Amino acid sequence: MSTDTASAPSASSPESAKASYDRDQLRRQMDSLRRAAATRARLEKEIVDEHDRGISAARAEATQAIKSTTDKHRQEIEATRKEYEAVIRRLESQAEAEQKKIDEQRKTKASQYQRSCTEQSTKLREDAEFESGSVKEVFKEKRNDPQKLLARAEKEHALWSSQLDEVAAKAKEFLAKCGVKGAAVATDDGPVPEGDELLIQLKAAHEGAVLRTKELLALESSKTIFGGLKKEAAQKALDLWTAIERDVTRGKRLLAPAAEWIKLRCGLQSKQMEAKAKQDLTDLDSKAKK
Repeated sequence: MSTDTASAPSASSPESAKASYDRDQLRRQMDSLRRAAATRARLEKEIVDEHDRGISAARAEATQAIKSTTDKHRQEIEATRKEYEAVIRRLESQAEAEQKKIDEQRKTKASQYQRSCTEQSTKLREDAEFESGSVKEVFKEKRNDPQKLLARAEKEHALWSSQLDEVAAKAKEFLAKCGVKGAAVATDDGPVPEGDELLIQLKAAHEGAVLRTKELLALESSKTIFGGLKKEAAQKALDLWTAIERDVTRGKRLLAPAAEWIKLRCGLQSKQMEAKAKQDLTDLDSKAKK
């Protein structure tokens, strides 16, 4: 019994630890890390380029939409003004014809009537112009809101993409240092959601990957004197790595569809705002004609 007890420490002696050191394996691991860093740099550049192209296209589209809406509103206002002036001229002509038919006693009443009509017409026109100006000001203030939301979401998702790559790299590096080999995770074949559910699942995958990576790195305190992890800690590390890899894979898969949905939602919001502004101006024109 005492002989077995005495021989156990020799298995973990400095000579055994030195023998387990594999310089080729370390070189392969360093090469793998360098390739991962190069891939990450390339992906970050592609994301920035894609973001810039999206911003330029969105800005051009918004500028054209604003110009089209402004031109259309200007034409409608000009047409309404001409029609309104024609009505005023017709009323004035009728008033003059009536004044020729009536006697001297009714001239004063006709003059009062004409003056009253002119004042009312002027007030209606001024009210219509004021309300039309108010609608335009509100539209001008809010028309850029969808674009601002789009730019903020694209910037946030670009950051998430970078962070997903970063946490995966950190987790792999930590496992390698601890001598823990993680099993390959199956490809994410789950259905891609639609609408805002895309953004919800993407956010959940990002947050899950970040939190689990922090939990994994916290296992640093469970290392043995030889740099490895204790048995329970090693098992927990494997479980965390599986969850991290799953979240990263899911998040990377949802990034592109989420970006498309955000652009589509921005376009829909812009169209809704334009339609509302157009309807408000139409209502004002109808009110002015009455």
